[in-house]
Amino acid sequence: MANRPIRVLVVDDSAFMRTVITQMLAAAPDIEVVGQASDGKTGLTMARDLSPDVITLDVEMPILSGLEMLRVLMAQNPTPVIMLSSLTQEGARTTVEALELGAVDYLAKNLEGGPLGMRRIAPVLIEKVRAVGGGATREALRMGRHAAPAAVPPAAVPRVETPEGRLPVVAIGASTGGPTALCQLIPALPVDLPAAVLVVQHMPPGFTRALAQRLDRLSPLSVAEAEDGMPLAPGKVYIAPGGYHLTVRGDGDALAAHVSDTPAMPMMPAVDVLFESLAAGCPQRTVAVVLTGMGNDGCRGAEALARRGAVVLAQAEAGCLVYGMPKAVAEAGIATRIVDLTHMPTGIALAVGATPAGVTGAG
Repeated sequence: MANRPIRVLVVDDSAFMRTVITQMLAAAPDIEVVGQASDGKTGLTMARDLSPDVITLDVEMPILSGLEMLRVLMAQNPTPVIMLSSLTQEGARTTVEALELGAVDYLAKNLEGGPLGMRRIAPVLIEKVRAVGGGATREALRMGRHAAPAAVPPAAVPRVETPEGRLPVVAIGASTGGPTALCQLIPALPVDLPAAVLVVQHMPPGFTRALAQRLDRLSPLSVAEAEDGMPLAPGKVYIAPGGYHLTVRGDGDALAAHVSDTPAMPMMPAVDVLFESLAAGCPQRTVAVVLTGMGNDGCRGAEALARRGAVVLAQAEAGCLVYGMPKAVAEAGIATRIVDLTHMPTGIALAVGATPAGVTGAG
């Protein structure tokens, strides 16, 4: 039905939270709350019967927890899920696990100040529901998130120009849907990757550390949250810390991570800030990768990199949970190649002169 509202199911064991979330969403004319559930078991039944476009989901619930509900839902009836979690280290770890299981986004509850505090996050929640409430996100979920990486023909992705003894850099930017994509991409990179990998994922403080720890457990490469002054090394992955920008300093053989809270921006870390630092310092040995996400962060920086000889890879629309950031790069005509996520590990390996994992005779 054309122009019908986005239908949302609210699942939370707190009657207060169910009421507040429903009121926040009901204020948007294009959103309709079609049901409320107080536990995961009821949530699964209502998801089956109501077929909502989006589900907001709490973690700690009786009978069936949010994570348990999410596992069953993604196996039986993949539906865009936005997790609502606490701003604690445990909340961050659980949220990252939920994103890996298939949740498409998350929002930290603002529990200070009661209903007024929660209502401060209403604009962000509405924006997120609108971003994932279309059919494209549901279709991306149903396509499957764990397809085996396929080989990209060696001619498909050009190799960056890296002088002898210099370190290539792979810079990855992502937002909505990014943790899920990163949990596919990073573990599939070859263990002998001769490049440093820097990642900007839009997340608040605490959540990025939990993401780094999760990726480190999943990956053959070492993954850590970046710290200021940390030397960059091949085969290492550095995650930008939430609330700070990640840039690269140095030239020649020695490159180091720089972490700073300037410039102040609505989104910190920002993909553009990382990309622009690489465009200024070492563009010809940089591979910029733009993954799923809302908005256009990364487009300006990718353009600066492309002008200076970098390889720019944008994720293809099929499989993007939100086709925003890579779409901006693709439509601007600055992507060297458009690459499906399952092909991206091979594309990155080829761009830095490595043999892709599971591929022989490439490069």
